[in-house]
Formats: sequence, C-alpha cells, structure tokens
Amino acid sequence: MFAVGGSLIAAVLFHYKERDSYRCQVCFAQKDVYQWRFGSWMGASVPLTPSWERIKSSSFQQDFLPADHVHDWKFAQGSPYHLFGTLWSGCALGNGRHVSEFFRMYESSPEFRTFIAQKLQDGSLTRTNVIGLMSAGRTAEASPQKRDADALLNDFFAK
Repeated sequence: MFAVGGSLIAAVLFHYKERDSYRCQVCFAQKDVYQWRFGSWMGASVPLTPSWERIKSSSFQQDFLPADHVHDWKFAQGSPYHLFGTLWSGCALGNGRHVSEFFRMYESSPEFRTFIAQKLQDGSLTRTNVIGLMSAGRTAEASPQKRDADALLNDFFAK
C-alpha cells in the first residue's frame, strides 16, 4: 500500500511537460516543441510521450519571404510545467529570443505594417531594404541598417 501511494506521489511530483522554444533567425517564426517527461528537468529524465511541435509564422515571413523558406532555428527558451502541465517552474534562456525593435513593431502593430506597405508602394523602401532592417539592431553594434530602422520608427511615431 505504501509502495502504491509512494508511486502515485512520485508520478504526480516528478512528471512534467517540457516546452522548448526556438526562433528562426531569418523570418523570426517561433517553434515550440513539447514533450511529457518523468524525472528532473535539466537533470535525469525519461520521455513519457513522443515530442510534438507547433510553429507560429510571423507577419514578416508571410509578407516578405517565400512559402518554401528554409528555417534556421536557434534555441530561445526552455521551460518545465509541473502539476499536469499547469504550473510553470522556471526557464533556460538562449540567444534565439533576441529580435529587433523594428521587427517587434512590425509584428505588433497593424498600423506600422500599413505604414511600411505605403513606403513600399511610394518607392521610398524596397522589399530588400525591409528584409535588411528586420535584422538590424539585434546586437549592441550601431550600423547603418540600425540607424535606418530607428529613423523609420521615428517617422512612424512622428506622424
């Protein structure tokens, strides 16, 4: 009876759903890979289920890159979820989570996407320019692309 009770307690306490997130370094789509595991997160554990994944494309990907784009996934974050996948229990961070302010604004603001579309239509921007600006500013280095991206953001907020 104690063995059965102990086994049930161990099953509840030591199973978790692991989520590892990745970001494509070209189109910035996000991929989440899930798997139920038993044991210790970041320690010894065994899979209880096969892994499954969910990919969320970006507006940038849909608007500027071909449908057959090949992703370049980079680790962004890993987290365990205990108590039947309901309780977040920490995380491990990777460099794949970094994106530019220009990209964040493009993804979060329909008005900014319209602003960029108007710039493309009037010829003051090209698709190649926009693709280059999306990756600008992902490092601490100042670059001409970072300055151009910042200038476009300033123009948008000034209107």
